[in-house]
Amino acid sequence: VQRRLGEIQKAANTVCERLEQDTSERQGLLLASLQTVERGHSEAQGLFRDVEAKTATLTQAATRHGNRLKTALLEKQRASAAIRQLNHLLTFAHAPSLSALPALFHDDARAGEAAATATALLAVSREVVEAMRSSHTLKQSAPLGSINAALVRLEEYCNALDNRVVSRFDAALARSDFPAMAACARIMAAGAGKKGDPSGSGERLLIQRYISTRPIFTEPEQGLMGRGPLDAGNPPPPGSPGDASPLRSLRLLYKTLLQNIMNEAVVAEQVFTQPTAALAALVTRVFEQRVQFAVDQALSWRGVPDPPSASDLRAHLRQLAEAVAMTRGLASDAQEVMGGESALMNELADAATAQHLANYVEEELEWLETRFREEEERAPGNPLSLPSFMELLAAHTEALERATTLGLGAGLTATVRTLHGTAADLAAPEGPPCLLRQARALLAAGLAASAGMCEACATLEELMLLAEQCLHGPNRESMQAEVGLRLVDALRRHMARQRFCPLGALCWRRDLQEYRRAARADGPAARQLAEMEAEAGLLVVAPEALPGLVGSTLGLTAQRARQVIALRADWGEAGARGKRLAALFPDDQRR
Repeated sequence: VQRRLGEIQKAANTVCERLEQDTSERQGLLLASLQTVERGHSEAQGLFRDVEAKTATLTQAATRHGNRLKTALLEKQRASAAIRQLNHLLTFAHAPSLSALPALFHDDARAGEAAATATALLAVSREVVEAMRSSHTLKQSAPLGSINAALVRLEEYCNALDNRVVSRFDAALARSDFPAMAACARIMAAGAGKKGDPSGSGERLLIQRYISTRPIFTEPEQGLMGRGPLDAGNPPPPGSPGDASPLRSLRLLYKTLLQNIMNEAVVAEQVFTQPTAALAALVTRVFEQRVQFAVDQALSWRGVPDPPSASDLRAHLRQLAEAVAMTRGLASDAQEVMGGESALMNELADAATAQHLANYVEEELEWLETRFREEEERAPGNPLSLPSFMELLAAHTEALERATTLGLGAGLTATVRTLHGTAADLAAPEGPPCLLRQARALLAAGLAASAGMCEACATLEELMLLAEQCLHGPNRESMQAEVGLRLVDALRRHMARQRFCPLGALCWRRDLQEYRRAARADGPAARQLAEMEAEAGLLVVAPEALPGLVGSTLGLTAQRARQVIALRADWGEAGARGKRLAALFPDDQRR
């Protein structure tokens, strides 16, 4: 068994050695083949790179040649076009009449091409003529074959072509043939307009002719605006908006105009190459002819008594604000239909109402003055009562709201100051019935009557509330400061006319605090009111405390201290330190 196993082992080893040798030989062959393949792959990659480089070079060369060919083709086309243009120009220069022109310039189907060609030739001819005129080489005569003859014939042809196209457009318009109208518009857009005018599109001529035939301009007025803003035979009640029929008619007219504008926008899109320009021309004419007239009719003073009453003026001002708002609304609606910039619509709306807004401030002041005079006539010789002032305050509030609604732009600040009043208005002996003047009159009347202190504070509170509601920023600060200074002046004048007992002085100091609170005083006015409150202490304390109070605590000058102490009811009897008050605070002391 051992011998047999040995033989088997030996045979197996022999087989294994033979297999290992065979495998080694095969591996060597495979490695050699792989190396051959790798060398071939590297060579192939190099060949591919060469091919790609040559392809890129060929592509670039082909591109350059293609661009050159394209450029050459374009140059050829331009040259051909130039030759054709020159041939046409020579044709016009040698044509004894329009009938001698080629078929292109007589064929209605090619009218657009003819218009564009004639326009280009006309521009070139004019440039040449102008250049020759500048160089003094232009002859006055126009013989056949000359540039002058070509220019004359071109202008004649453009004029004839315009007339021919306009006639076709009018005929198409009469039968509402929109495609035919659009074809005419395209021809005129390709040309240069009447007599070859290069300053504008010939299409504008058709736009104007189209607009002039619209029913919105051709239908006669049939009692559109009704009667005047006020009827003298049947006046509206006070405070009412007045006769509403003109505004109602104006509103109905604006509704009709807007509907017409919307309808014409649809037509303009189908007919004209510049529909926005066509619609802008239509809307401009609507505002200039229809809207302007309608606004003038609605805001007419026909039938108003002279001089007008406060209710008449108020009704007119209300109608003015409503008419302006409706006109601006129409402009805004038309702008939505047109699209684009809104500057034109704003200008048209402003122009339609400018004449009436020019006198707006004077009319507003006239209404306020008339209201003021009417309140004065209710109690002649007496100052305004608090209810009367509150009504005037409400009138000023309405006026300020109306001024803001009308959007007076840069003039709004000046208008507000005019309605409120300024220091210059108050300084004048007679001035407009501005709010500050009326407030000062009521304040003075309230100070003159012991029962009117409450009324004066209520007036101040309402006045400051109005300022906070209607004014902003520097305007409100200026108003509050002006009222505060006017209040201090009125209070000092009132104080100088009184004689105070201790109880009355306490009430006076309390009143000063209420005035400062009601006026919302700040700045110089607040400091001066605080000084007056401190000075009121000199009217309350016992006479013995006055010398020390004046010299140390208050820091008043001797002159001012004497002026205040002299208002005490015990000025002639009371004394301190063995002297009468008049001797302690003599009149000859100065700062």
